Amino acid sequence: MTRPRAAVPVIARVTVVAAVLVGCSSSDRAEVRSAASSAVSTASSNAAQAADQVKDALGDASQSVRETALRNAVAVAAARAFGDAGHPVKGPLDCKASSPERNVFTVTCTGTTEDGKPVSVSGQQQAGGKSNFVGTLAGQQVFTKECLGNC
Repeated sequence: MTRPRAAVPVIARVTVVAAVLVGCSSSDRAEVRSAASSAVSTASSNAAQAADQVKDALGDASQSVRETALRNAVAVAAARAFGDAGHPVKGPLDCKASSPERNVFTVTCTGTTEDGKPVSVSGQQQAGGKSNFVGTLAGQQVFTKECLGNC
């Protein structure tokens, strides 16, 4: 079994401390034990904090990936919905997604139809739950959908 590089110096230090302790007085050994115990406690606390930071970073990255996936899926589905309603869009819709709170996503898209009229879509989706999107053409509602994209 291969040990991580960081473990090798720790093992070496423990070995040296153990060798030194053999010839020490009982009060010196107690002091070294106390210092070692404190160092282990600090290392454990630091490891727990690092693990929490990694967990938070992974959660943030996951949230960002879901925002991107939803934004792209809504752009495609909304363009299709406008086309189905007789208003094909010119080029891809420009969509933005955000997460005002974890697992709640807000998406807004804008673009133009092939005949130059402005279109927009806005809505909110909860992860694994409810969603509602509204599409407008020149300010007039064209469709509402309970699902656009990844539902």
